[in-house]
Amino acid sequence: MAPRLVILDRDGVINEDSAEFIKSPEEWRALPGSMEALGRLHAAGRTVAVASNQSGVGRGLL
Repeated sequence: MAPRLVILDRDGVINEDSAEFIKSPEEWRALPGSMEALGRLHAAGRTVAVASNQSGVGRGLL
């Protein structure tokens, strides 16, 4: 049986990683094909969750 829950990292998996830390929606850039892949997972009945370790939160950048 295929897993029903898929947990993905954000930076470098769904979107382009940035050494400057992504601080706004305008700075966020999806990796080519990532949105389509998320759509295929959803269409296949998978629940998708995004997990991310955002060090900028602890540093007060957000």
